[in-house]
Amino acid sequence: MEERNRFGRGVAAGVAGTLLVLAILCGGVYAALGFSGFNRWNQKPSASAMEKKDGYGIEDAATREKLTLLQEYIDRYFLYETDREKIADEMYKGLVHGLDDPYADYYTAEEYADIREKAAGEYYGIGVGVLQNKTTGVITITQVYSSGPAKEAGIEPEDVLQEVNGETVAGVDLEEVVARIRGYEGTTVSLTVYRPSSDEILELEMERRQVQEDTVSYEMLADGIGYLKLTAFEKVSPEQFAEALADLRAHGMKGLVLDLRNNGGGDLDSVVDIGNQILPKGTILTIEYNNDEKEVHESKGESPMDVPMVVLVNGNTASAAEVLSGAAKDYGIATLLGTRTFGKGIVQTLFPLGDGSAVKMTVANYYTPSGASIHGVGIEPDVILEPDSSGEDNQLAEAIKILTEKQKP
Repeated sequence: MEERNRFGRGVAAGVAGTLLVLAILCGGVYAALGFSGFNRWNQKPSASAMEKKDGYGIEDAATREKLTLLQEYIDRYFLYETDREKIADEMYKGLVHGLDDPYADYYTAEEYADIREKAAGEYYGIGVGVLQNKTTGVITITQVYSSGPAKEAGIEPEDVLQEVNGETVAGVDLEEVVARIRGYEGTTVSLTVYRPSSDEILELEMERRQVQEDTVSYEMLADGIGYLKLTAFEKVSPEQFAEALADLRAHGMKGLVLDLRNNGGGDLDSVVDIGNQILPKGTILTIEYNNDEKEVHESKGESPMDVPMVVLVNGNTASAAEVLSGAAKDYGIATLLGTRTFGKGIVQTLFPLGDGSAVKMTVANYYTPSGASIHGVGIEPDVILEPDSSGEDNQLAEAIKILTEKQKP
């Protein structure tokens, strides 16, 4: 059976305790946003459906003839021994690569088994979130968990990953890089990173262990302004979010700063659940497939946000985080502040192929409540404010100023 859909995390691929590869979200990255909903992936394409596809199938006579001719030339003239299985795998990879989909990949049986095994929770990590720019292939550390080995070793947000255990990550798919970083508890991994802030290259070694990811942190600021930072949309996030919101309200919250900066997304059910906690009744997002079939996720509107809110966003706010910030903006319940978001408005799913191998590809677009597609363009904040190079959080300061002004009679 094919795996469930996912939003590719426009950003983070959490390398913490359990990697949710098979029910997650991706963006400039891979960290999938797990989808629930249509059971549309349970049937393989029919023969008649496959016949309608032209131009690339091996059932095409010209393609078969050319492949046969290539094989004959290789068998007759190639100097070295050949690995038929490797050649076949490279053909499959080439077919998927020809889709020109930066999020599509073919996984051999060995590669897919490795992904599934690591997703089973038997492996451990170092406690970071990462983002891969699918245009350049550059992988950036976007989040460092406060209690993880990476924090203790000195890894910092904005570090650019160059090597894992001495092997370059240039041009390597993010899932493969995450698999290299993860491993058995107690084993070590070495990361080579470039730190733009100091223009230096660092090699840091750390021990893998289980990392507890707290996706929500919060505090009550002055003048009744609550601050809630949401770093990812994981299975635990809705409950953590609800508890934080309830505590802030119990302490007299009169305005809320919701910080989604560097949030690369996560689980679809999670963002829909959190949307239900703050959005009015109506659409949260609409997913549209290639046959115009639509899947609509809605808020029941039972507890819409009843105080002024500012949502902080930046270029690493992606996928599920864009779903929530886009809905908040469309409904007019928040002021978006910061810089344009990542722009991940498409959905991937992973299909096992029956022989242990699998293929991942883009299967749908998603749209904000107003019907806008944010893919490739992101969401422009209501208040555009670049971060202060001095290190001071001028964006948070401006958010507090806006909320303070709204409280004045």
